[in-house]
Amino acid sequence: MNGVEWAKGFPAHVNFSSFASPLNDTMSNWHDLAQIFAPSPGMNKLTSAIFRNLISGKPVEDLLVEELEQHYWMLNPEHSESKWFPDAIWQTMGYDPGILAETEKQKIDFIHLEDLEGFLELARTSAENGHKTCEKTIRCRHKNGSQIWWHCKAFHFTGTDLIGGDPWLVRKADITKEKQAEITMNVANQNLRKILFGLGDLVFAVDKNFIVTQYYQNRDNELLFTLPSQFVNKHLKEMGLADEDLRLFIITIHESKEESVSQELEFKLTVNDKTEYYTATASSLKDEHGQLLETIFIATNVTEKRLAEVRLQELSLVGSKTTDLTIITDPFCRITWVNKAFEDHTGYKLEEITGKDPASFLHGPESDPDSISRVQQALKARVPVQDSMVNYSKDGRKYWVDFRIDPVFNEVGMCSHFISIERDVTERKKAEEELASTRAFLLETNRVGKVGGWSYDVATDKVFWTEVTREIHELPDDFEPTVEKVIQFYKEGESRQKYFEVGMNAIRNGVPYDVELQIVTAKGKDVWVRAIGKVDFKDGVCTRLYGTFQDISSFKKVEDELKQSTLRLQNLTNHVPGCLYQYELLEDGSFLLPYVSEGILGLSEIPYDEVRENPNLIFELIHHDDLHRVQSAIQSSYETMEQWQCDYRIVTRSGKEKWVRGISRPQRFESGVSWFGFLQEITPSVAHSF
Repeated sequence: MNGVEWAKGFPAHVNFSSFASPLNDTMSNWHDLAQIFAPSPGMNKLTSAIFRNLISGKPVEDLLVEELEQHYWMLNPEHSESKWFPDAIWQTMGYDPGILAETEKQKIDFIHLEDLEGFLELARTSAENGHKTCEKTIRCRHKNGSQIWWHCKAFHFTGTDLIGGDPWLVRKADITKEKQAEITMNVANQNLRKILFGLGDLVFAVDKNFIVTQYYQNRDNELLFTLPSQFVNKHLKEMGLADEDLRLFIITIHESKEESVSQELEFKLTVNDKTEYYTATASSLKDEHGQLLETIFIATNVTEKRLAEVRLQELSLVGSKTTDLTIITDPFCRITWVNKAFEDHTGYKLEEITGKDPASFLHGPESDPDSISRVQQALKARVPVQDSMVNYSKDGRKYWVDFRIDPVFNEVGMCSHFISIERDVTERKKAEEELASTRAFLLETNRVGKVGGWSYDVATDKVFWTEVTREIHELPDDFEPTVEKVIQFYKEGESRQKYFEVGMNAIRNGVPYDVELQIVTAKGKDVWVRAIGKVDFKDGVCTRLYGTFQDISSFKKVEDELKQSTLRLQNLTNHVPGCLYQYELLEDGSFLLPYVSEGILGLSEIPYDEVRENPNLIFELIHHDDLHRVQSAIQSSYETMEQWQCDYRIVTRSGKEKWVRGISRPQRFESGVSWFGFLQEITPSVAHSF
């Protein structure tokens, strides 16, 4: 938040009476305060002092200043009064309490207005409901302009005249470091997760008792996705390994107790009735006494390479018996066969389109991008899909087809082909286009999204919701939405303000929006939604808004679970043998080394900070006889986007020659290719082979 934005959140003077409402006249006493705030060290002290006060009659202000070791402030919203004690509280905000006037000490302008309003509303509601305490986290502004965070717990007094009326006593705790650490951790973990998943499709650790202690899976491994909880803290035999593979793992772990070098093995997993094949590198993690702690397995999915079988002959036989247009592709959507009906209808011969993606030459200007997207998603998910599409023949003729695409699986459950059956429906589509004006709304909402739909007619001020949209709001089918009712469902505060801003911007300027907001349903449930909106304009005036709703609460829950796994992820990354790195090769031939772990020191005798400052040091380490081979392997991976793996020699600063193995997976981005991987010494295993 910049200075201007921050200033908007802090008024020059706060009129608390505008937020106050009559509070309950319930009688509170010091015994209530002692009981509610206990037990904390400071409050235990306060408890005994309170009872002394009841006997001695000592003034409350003197009691709080003399007895308490924490910071407090007293607030009376009804009379715009506040009192802060002890004076040391001002030092935490960067002020000298000795030069502040008493009137200045009553101001609370440094509390963010949005958080202050929320606190006052919470206090008012709590008092009205008969509650004596409330809690809230608020943002404050230090004298130097920085943002700090307080967690406040308040107690509601009645029957006291400390500052007039029925004030609230507020205890504050500074949680700024925790908030800053949370933000920093979230950013750091994104890079750690990329590096870890760059190692392989599966990464898991097994202790000496064959218990799975850590399990991480690359989300791109779409065929076998499961939650870590399915395997973690369970015996290795519960992972779905075949008996012979289980014995192989046990042998590998036993050998890890004796040797520290990496071992390679092949195995298959059967989970959720699906079987996949993997190759893995096993590395031992030992304590300072050489005792095995864990064996770390980094596994790569090789199912498709191992089980790819050609079933083109039998599929072609089926396709040749129909007059519909038939296309058969491999799992990567490259044409392997088309029937004669397709050749006659489109003008394309099999020999000229073999190996091509059908979309590369059949789609054109009027091919629906939303339909294309649905097909691409279905192909990626290996599920059937059917739709209608505008295609183009070789001579440019436009025609409509109804089509269905089905994946074909081999006996082990892997997709070997896709078969597409298309039927020309051009004449039917021409008839349907005559009714397009009456069905425009349905067609447009379907194109915007596949979840809940909505529409707002600006001229008539009418709002329309689909059935799914009502279900998201937990409303009956007969509910009639209005603009006023819709706004009230958005959670008060940031979500409601954001919805109002994007809505007005759309109406005034025609700007579409795609935002994530919170709503409170008719049954009081907090729900995260993705709201997408588009705008129709006529003669420069907004006539209609329409879009979709999607319940994304489950995705938000997954995000929270990922944050909880951060420490486990970071711990595993720190213990991966060797050196983790991120290497980027740009299109202009230059390269970067955005990340390298501290393991580079043990591998090369060069501190990791030197390597980060001068990436050329990585290549200077490579033995001159192996340099060309390493560079050629990198270039090949850059061109094919296949995994890079290379064994080569390096010469450390002390002149020691070592054999290392590098493994990484490329990822293309706008200006080049990035590899996430690791380097590991294999000198003992190389020496043993000779």
